[in-house]
Amino acid sequence: EGRNHSIESRLSKYIHSKIMSMCLKLWPASACGWHGTCAPIANTSEYVCVCESGWSYSKEFDYFSESATTNLCGYNLQRVRLLYTVCSIFSGMGLVLQLVIIRRLKQLKRLLASILSLLFPFSASLFRLQQENTALFGKNLLLMFLIAHGNAFVIIAIAQFLLRYVLYMSKSNPWMSQKMRNRIEHFGKWQQYVMVGDVAVHQLFWIAYFVDHPTAVVLLRICLAC
Repeated sequence: EGRNHSIESRLSKYIHSKIMSMCLKLWPASACGWHGTCAPIANTSEYVCVCESGWSYSKEFDYFSESATTNLCGYNLQRVRLLYTVCSIFSGMGLVLQLVIIRRLKQLKRLLASILSLLFPFSASLFRLQQENTALFGKNLLLMFLIAHGNAFVIIAIAQFLLRYVLYMSKSNPWMSQKMRNRIEHFGKWQQYVMVGDVAVHQLFWIAYFVDHPTAVVLLRICLAC
C-alpha cells in the first residue's frame, strides 16, 4: 500500500509538471506567474491559466504567447491604474514647474527637451486612464507614439543637462587645459547627431504596431537596448 501511494504521488507530480509546462513560464515564477495556476480544459487537449481574484492576463506587450489563455496572470487593474495616476501627477507637476519659469523664447528653446520629456508621459498617462480597455501598448498606436517620444526626450534632456554642466565646469575651471576644453566642445557638436539618432531609434516603438509579433519583439528589444 505504501509503495502504491508512492507511485501515485510520483505520478501526480509528473502529471502536474506536464500540465504546468503547457502554460507560459518566466523564471523565477512558475507557469502562469505568481498569481495563476495552469489547468487543463475539460474534454480538450488545451490548457488555461486560472488567475487569482483581481488578477488577469495583460494584453500589453503580448508578444510572448500565441494564446492569451496560457499567458501570465500578472495584470492587476487597480495597481496599474495607481501607477499611471502617480505618473500623471508627478509628470504634470514637473511640467507646470517648467512652464512657470519661462519668461523668454530663449528659455523655452533651452528647456524644450525637458518640457517634452514631461509632456509626453503626462499625455500618455491621462490617455491610458481615460481609455483603460483600448489604450494598450502594442494595441494602440497613439499610446505607443506617446511612450516612444517620452522615452526619447527623457534621454535627450538628461544628455543636454550633463553637457551644459560639463561645459560650465570646463569654462569655470582655471586649471583645465585648452586641449581638454576643445575635446569637450567637439563632443558637444557630435552630441546633436547622437540625439537625432536616439529619436530615430525610438520610432521603432510605434512602428512595432504595424508588424507581426516576432518582428515587433526585435524592434522593442532594439529600442530598450538603446
